[in-house]
Amino acid sequence: MHRFAYGVVEEYARPTDRLLEIGFGEGYGSEIVRSWVSEYVGVEVDAAAVAHAAQRYRHPKSTFRLYDGATLDFDDSSFDLVISFQVIEHVLDPDLFLREAHRVVRGSGSVLIVTPNRNHRVDDGERPFNRYHVREFSPPELGTLMRHVFETVEVFGIQGSASMNEIERNRVARARRLARLDPLGLRYHLPESIDTRLRTALRRRSGGGSETMPAEIGVEHMNHTLDDVAASLDLLAVGRG
Repeated sequence: MHRFAYGVVEEYARPTDRLLEIGFGEGYGSEIVRSWVSEYVGVEVDAAAVAHAAQRYRHPKSTFRLYDGATLDFDDSSFDLVISFQVIEHVLDPDLFLREAHRVVRGSGSVLIVTPNRNHRVDDGERPFNRYHVREFSPPELGTLMRHVFETVEVFGIQGSASMNEIERNRVARARRLARLDPLGLRYHLPESIDTRLRTALRRRSGGGSETMPAEIGVEHMNHTLDDVAASLDLLAVGRG
C-alpha cells in the first residue's frame, strides 16, 4: 500500500521537476520517484533516519535533510512537486503543515498527501489505535482541510483487490478490538517495545494469527479513483494553486 503511493507520483511528475518529500521515513521512496524528476529532496525529523537514508539511498539526484517538523527551511516556490505519504496523521498542526507545503511549491505545482481513511478505522470521538497518530481524516475532513490552503483539491480513494481490502479491514478490526481492551489508554504510556509485545500476546490469545496471502497481493492490484472514496483504505489528496 505504501509503495503504491509512490507509483502514483509518475502521473504528476515531469523530468524537469524538483521534488520535495516531507517525512520520507526509511527513504526507499526516493529510489522509486527519482527517475521521474530532475532532483529529489527529502526531509525528516529524526537524525538517525536522515543518516540512514543518506547512506543507503545515496544518489547524485537525491538529498536528505533534517527538519524541525514545523517549518521547511526552503525559499518560497522552491519545488515543482511536494509529496507527503502517511505523515499528516502524525502532525499536531496539520493546517501549518499544509501551509508550509503550499509555500514551497510553485504556483503550477502539485502537493500530494496520502493518509489512512478514518472511515474504517475510528468512530467519532474515538482515539486512533495507532499510538503515533494524532488525528485520522475522513474524505470530507481531508478535503476541507486542504481547501483551507489550496484553490483546487481532489480527494481520491486508494483501494486494492477484494482480497487486499478484506485483509486490511480484518487487520484494522483486530487492532481496534485490542485497543478497546485499554479504554483509559494506559498502553500509550508504555515503551513501544513493551506495547508491541503486549499486543502480540493479546492477538495470539484471541486467535488472531497470520493470514494466508492470496495471489492478488501487490501494487499491480491497487488503484486510486474518485469513485466510492468513502469506502477506500487510504486517501490521496492533490492540492494545487
